[in-house]
Amino acid sequence: MRSPLAGLPHQIPFRATSRIEVVDEERARGVFHQSAADALGRGIPIEIFVIEAMAQTAGVLAFGRSSEPGFLSAIDEARIDRALCGGESFRLEVRLVKSFGRIHRFDGVAFDGVTEFARARFYLAAQDEAPEENEGR
Repeated sequence: MRSPLAGLPHQIPFRATSRIEVVDEERARGVFHQSAADALGRGIPIEIFVIEAMAQTAGVLAFGRSSEPGFLSAIDEARIDRALCGGESFRLEVRLVKSFGRIHRFDGVAFDGVTEFARARFYLAAQDEAPEENEGR
């Protein structure tokens, strides 16, 4: 049986979600392990990776049964209530709110134990098919 993670466009070392469980057609759970205080060594706030992990978890719902690639297209709202530290693990829950053709809206939350500390509303979109090359240009 193929792992749901195999269908994500990001694989290790760029995959933020370590484990995903599809609950039903509208909900999935994931696990995110924050491995370093500055994962890229470029001063990027590590908290953004929680939102990326939510998007990857949602990607399994939106694109898991398709060979069609998808991407995080927008973040409507995001709130993270505390700073993260390397070595922490978090539980993620995402819910498909609405689909608009090739665009899907999700709500996601992240928990540190039983305490919710981050939430986001975001959109995933299926990648458009490659446009035909225009001849003569």
